Amino acid sequence: YRVGMSWKIFDIEAINKIKLSVLLKKSSETKTSIFLKIIKKNVTLAFYSTQIYREKMNLAKKQLDDYNLIHNLIFEQFKNGLIDKIVYNQSKNILINCQSHYLLDEQEYQASLLNLKFWMGYPLLKEIIIPENYNIPVYLSQASFSYEQLPEYKEYENEILISKQYRKIAMSSLSPKVSLNGSYGQKGFGATPSELLGNKWYPSGYIGISINFPLFSMKDIRVINKHNTMIQHKIFRMNSYLETQKKEFLSVSMKLKNSWKKIKLKREQYKNSEESLLLSIEKVKEGIIDLTLLQSIQSEFFARKDELYNSYIEYMKHYIDVKYLQEYE
Repeated sequence: YRVGMSWKIFDIEAINKIKLSVLLKKSSETKTSIFLKIIKKNVTLAFYSTQIYREKMNLAKKQLDDYNLIHNLIFEQFKNGLIDKIVYNQSKNILINCQSHYLLDEQEYQASLLNLKFWMGYPLLKEIIIPENYNIPVYLSQASFSYEQLPEYKEYENEILISKQYRKIAMSSLSPKVSLNGSYGQKGFGATPSELLGNKWYPSGYIGISINFPLFSMKDIRVINKHNTMIQHKIFRMNSYLETQKKEFLSVSMKLKNSWKKIKLKREQYKNSEESLLLSIEKVKEGIIDLTLLQSIQSEFFARKDELYNSYIEYMKHYIDVKYLQEYE
């Protein structure tokens, strides 16, 4: 019987393989982090979109309810012979127009709600409660751009480090390896089994150091050159990503600033259209019936409302994109 042991004293290749395992684990964690950031971005945009579309839908519902009361008054006047069928039909068309806009706004809200549930991983058929009140974040000029703050910066950096580690492993395979080896055993001699069970057993053992020198191989050189090419490729990809994302950040920041200006203009237009619509409705209530003018003013009001709330969605999209690109809170 014999027992042997071997202990590596110096093995650069093994050390580099351990370092590679650490880098691969770190890369896996980074990819998970990037995925979670994308989910967070999409959930945030869907959350704000749902609130914006719900407010738009509720406004359309209020317009429908308010005009429904006016239409009932006009219907009573029509029954009493105070107005003709032409005026009544005009009023009915205005009411249908209100109903159509409400249905479209309701459809947008339901679609945004479904999108929110999807990104949250929430059961699509289960009811979800969303806070009623929300505020559009005020525009603030963005901080200076930093490459390190880009969402995928660490991943590209890890790819380069992993490629360099593979090259180190390939290069270290050419380095000598030193091991401490030892062995201990006993041998028994005898012509018969009874003699083997006696005392004719002789111990033997040794301890020593072994050094292995790998021979030169063109294959190893080709592998190292291949890794060098891969490293340069990864560096090029990273530089391309950094410059592309910097351009994207500057572009989105500019769009964000313009979107905020657009919101201010659309709010003013919406306010003016709303005021004109309310004044026209008051005239109808007072008996001054000009439904052709009312229909025109109402159409303009709905158009301005759509533009305003679309500008909210556009602004929030750019706002969240900027936060995502630079990992702002």
